[in-house]
Amino acid sequence: MSDELTPGYSTTLPAGQGTVTSFSGSPAYPLITSNISGAIPTNDWWSSLVFSYFNEAFSGSMFAAPMGMHTTASGLNIGYTPLARIINDAAGQQVKYEYTYHTDLSIGLSNMNATETRLDDYSDWTVTASWQDSDSASNLNATFGHGMPYVYFEKQGNDSVSISLSQFSDNAIGQPNNTAESFTLQ
Repeated sequence: MSDELTPGYSTTLPAGQGTVTSFSGSPAYPLITSNISGAIPTNDWWSSLVFSYFNEAFSGSMFAAPMGMHTTASGLNIGYTPLARIINDAAGQQVKYEYTYHTDLSIGLSNMNATETRLDDYSDWTVTASWQDSDSASNLNATFGHGMPYVYFEKQGNDSVSISLSQFSDNAIGQPNNTAESFTLQ
């Protein structure tokens, strides 16, 4: 008799174990489209797009260097943070530095009111997020990835594309400080 383990996996939970939960204890179900089948990574830079650990229907901040992204009901927010911030603890001691997320650019569909963002596709380097407008037949897909200095968008339906430059001092995209502009494309 050998003491070696046989490789494999189980599709049932071990006795006494519960399902995956959010930080508040409610069940966390994957937010995916019908294009996804099989196992989904749970430890990637875009995992918050799939699992709402913070009870949100939209992702947390996702960092795909050089850009950071965050999904919302109206589309995708994109930001670039060139300098790290020093973070202090409650006693005022410097404890870490981090590249925090902020929005420089928002792209979505006019009047989009999606109830959630879902994973539509992924590979080793890229991910595609999908929004379905709850009030119309319009939908939006955005593909972005590590090292990509752009995002590829596809839309279906009659809603116009909405692009907004955010009001943010010391922004990184060349826009004059303390301005906010919006553009609509048909």
